[in-house]
Amino acid sequence: MVQFHMRGGDINPRSGHVGLYSETSFLNEGNLIVRILKSELEKFPAKSDRELLDSYRSKEIRVRGSVQMNWIRVNNKLMNRPIIEVGDPEQIQIVK
Repeated sequence: MVQFHMRGGDINPRSGHVGLYSETSFLNEGNLIVRILKSELEKFPAKSDRELLDSYRSKEIRVRGSVQMNWIRVNNKLMNRPIIEVGDPEQIQIVK
C-alpha cells in the first residue's frame, strides 16, 4: 500500500489507460504511477476517463496493490518508474 498527493496525471492516447502521478510529470525521477487500466474503467463511478482523472486530481490518495518497475522509453531515453496497475475502484481511497 502506498499513499501520496496526486500532483499530475494523464490519459494515455494509445492505450486509453488513466495514469495518476505522485509528481507533476511521469518524466520526473521518483514519480510513482498508478495506472487504471482502460479495460477496467467501467467499474469506476466516473462517467468518462477525463472525469475519473479529475476526481483524483490534487487529492491525497491511498492505493493498494503491488509496485512493479516499469521501463518507459521517451525520446530514445530509457527510464525506470515504479507503477501500480489498478483494476478495482476499491484499490484507491481518497484520504483528503
